[in-house]
Formats: sequence, C-alpha cells, structure tokens
Amino acid sequence: DGLQEHYNHVYKILKRREKSAIFFIPSKILNKNTFLKVHKIHFLIAKIKIDKLLDQLNNLLKKNRSKNLQNYSNFNKSYTSNDDHQKVNLFKRYLNYYIDHNSSEKIVSKLIRINKINLENKNFYLNKKNLLTMSNNKMVIGSHSHSHPVLSNLNYKNQKHEIFLSSKVLQQVTGKKMNFFSFPYGIKNTYNQFTLRLLTKIGVKHSFIADNHISSDK
Repeated sequence: DGLQEHYNHVYKILKRREKSAIFFIPSKILNKNTFLKVHKIHFLIAKIKIDKLLDQLNNLLKKNRSKNLQNYSNFNKSYTSNDDHQKVNLFKRYLNYYIDHNSSEKIVSKLIRINKINLENKNFYLNKKNLLTMSNNKMVIGSHSHSHPVLSNLNYKNQKHEIFLSSKVLQQVTGKKMNFFSFPYGIKNTYNQFTLRLLTKIGVKHSFIADNHISSDK
C-alpha cells in the first residue's frame, strides 16, 4: 500500500542483502494530504472501542437510507482467517465490501471527524523520490489501483479510471511500464472480467491476489 516504512526499513534491508521485491502502490498516495480509506479504518479500530464504532456506523446508516449496499454473499467470508474480534471483522466488512465505495469513503471520513482522529502525518506514505530511488535500485514497482477500492464493486468506466490512471501516474514517476498489478484487498470476488479485460488492455503481464491460503472453493 505504499507505506513510508517500506522505504525506511524493508527496501534498505533488501538492498543490503542484494535482493529484489515487488512493491504495489495505490497511486493516489502521491497526492498531497491523501489518506486512503483502508488506513483510516485501521486508525479508527486502533484508537476507538469497536462497540462505539459499530454504534456510530449504525447511526450514520440510519440517517441516510440511500446508502448503496453491495451483494453481501460475495464477501461474507472475508476476514474469517483473521485473528481480529468478530465485531472488528464485521466493521471492516461493512466499510470495505458491503457499502459502495463513494458512500463508504464519506462515512469513514465522518467517523474520523466524529472521533477526532488526527491524520496529519506527512510521512505516512512513500513519495515520488522514494519510488524512483527504489525503482532505480532493482525494486519492482507495480500498480495497486489509484485509490484502493474493491474493483468488482465498480462499473467498467470507474474500473478503467482506477486502473489506467494508476498505471499512468506510476509510469511517469518511474519511467517504466507497469507490468505487475495486485488487486486491492486481494481476495476472491474483488475483481471480475472487466478488471481482467482492462489489465490486458494496458499490457499488465502478471496480476496477484493476496489470500493467505489455497482455497478449496474453485
């Protein structure tokens, strides 16, 4: 996800050991004052009791019944392999999968404001200079979309924007074509045929999931 610690620690260890690795970057992190929703959720869970967060989420959903809920069945098993409490997994499942991307972004931003979470950390993400240094020192930069949404929850047009913009931005920074792509969240059903078609169009050679086991559900 392009965290600064990957440059400060991981990259330097790899370089010292003369090893290469692939770093998958959501290109939006290169914009000033950007904080991805996926990381806002992490901060909320780390700082606020989960029962309070679930109550706040429920109240926000009640106030606006027009929130577009996605197909529950696609993601009912998400986070089941995590060690987190079931309530934490439910909170993450709603905000990452069940509620449409734009609505979820707004809800998470409201939760950040309600709970007075300070995200003014200018060094949380990699910058362009970091990426170029890594790319020039045997590290491979791959795309992870632009803003890290669940791609299968987007229509073709919005998926195209996410995939094409990320490839364009990262290529401008590194001067190299994006041959590698990792699906945001990386589990089954987070991408679809639209996604694969678009990746083929821009010449991506290898795409990756991030599941931590081999599923028996083919």
